[in-house]
Amino acid sequence: MNLLPLAFLATLAHTLWLAVEWGPAGQQPLVGNLHYLAAIEFSAAAAVQTALRHRGRGAVFASAILAAVVAEGLLIWLETGPPAPRATEWAAEGFYYLSYFLIGVSMLRYSRRRRRAYNRLGHRSLLDSLVVTLLVAGGLWELFLSEVFLQSALPLWERTVQLGYPAADLLLLGILWTLLNAESRPAPALLVAGAGLLAYLAGDILYSYQVLYGAYLPGQWLDLTWTWGTLALVLSTRMLLEKPQPPPRKPGAARDRNSPALPGWAGGLLAATDGAAA
Repeated sequence: MNLLPLAFLATLAHTLWLAVEWGPAGQQPLVGNLHYLAAIEFSAAAAVQTALRHRGRGAVFASAILAAVVAEGLLIWLETGPPAPRATEWAAEGFYYLSYFLIGVSMLRYSRRRRRAYNRLGHRSLLDSLVVTLLVAGGLWELFLSEVFLQSALPLWERTVQLGYPAADLLLLGILWTLLNAESRPAPALLVAGAGLLAYLAGDILYSYQVLYGAYLPGQWLDLTWTWGTLALVLSTRMLLEKPQPPPRKPGAARDRNSPALPGWAGGLLAATDGAAA
């Protein structure tokens, strides 16, 4: 039985539930979080099924989604159960960060099959691309987060943790852009992954903004950025493993005119990571 359509239906049901139950009744911690948790659980099950079908390929990514499920379960316990130790909150944040880390590792592992092209491309324009990445991060800071970060009543470490989520999204997008650049033409599976990561970035920026203001409530439209983003990442992994992918670009060869440009800083990071894994 293919679990991916069930994951899609669960995510769609979550979307429809938000449309019907929008408002205070639907934003109670238990009610709002359980629907979100159910959607990502189905996506996690589909990711695990993909890994099992392909003899462990995709297992790192499946572990990433399972880590997100554990994190959300801990948060539901914190918000709806009896008083829990502060370490439980730290554990939930840790599992979310573990999820991001494992997604990045799974992307780097995918690159190993195209190591030669990535190693050559990773030496290009590292400094220029780092400057561009810092400009994007600086723009997000100025437009969305700087004022509320400085004025928030939360402790400094909590504010820093919240800003770490958008920073992790930017790092993952940089790695993905490097993968796209090393292809002779954009792989549809990587474009789907890019859509998922962009959804993560939008959701994490707004989530951090609301948390720092003390205005975040579960069971709102913001949750859709994570449920649909997660489903997109699961779908992209299935596509990478089950559909033929474009050949990697040969070193020195011209890229397809429809291919995106390379963020060299991510290429340098990827090349260094591959070199360490050799």
